[in-house]
Order: sequence, then C-alpha cells, then structure tokens
Amino acid sequence: MFTAARSGIHFAPLFIAFRSRYPGVEITLREQGSKLLEESPLAGEIDLGASLLPVPEAFEWQSIASEPLMVLLARDHAIAARPSLTLEDLRETPSSCSSPASP
Repeated sequence: MFTAARSGIHFAPLFIAFRSRYPGVEITLREQGSKLLEESPLAGEIDLGASLLPVPEAFEWQSIASEPLMVLLARDHAIAARPSLTLEDLRETPSSCSSPASP
C-alpha cells in the first residue's frame, strides 16, 4: 500500500522483476492516505508501505528516493520572483497538492 508518492515510477520496475522471479507471489499496489497507510502495517494487513517523511516512530524506514518539491505560483504572486523558497515561506499561502493520478 502506498501513498501517491510517485509509486508507479519508483516501484513498477521492481514489481516486474519480482513477478518474473517469483510468479506465484501476489503483489497488490494500493494508493491510500497517510492515516490508513500507518494503520495497515500495525494491524498486520500489509507487509510494507511507502510514504513521505515524516515517518511515525512506530516504524523502521529507509529512504529510497529524494526528489525536489516544485511550487507553482502565478507570475504576479508576492513570492514568485524569489530564487528559492522554504516551506516556512509557504506557510500562509493557500495551496493544494496533486498526485500523478490527478486530472
């Protein structure tokens, strides 16, 4: 079970290789929200999950990828001309996030 953290890009090649090596083992890929993702392994419903940081202390984890976070702003937005931004810079800015599956 995975969040929409670009799971297809990171895991599809691994799933293909695993399936050819172990054809009798079933792998299910589900994209779900963080709360359910955290509850499922603790309940024994899944063996592993992939998520974005921060990871709750109840879990052991390994980083598998690091990617830049991009911000889209209107050209006339008050902070659009800055060469770089921090999350603190964006704290008061209304926002939404999308996943690769979003239209």
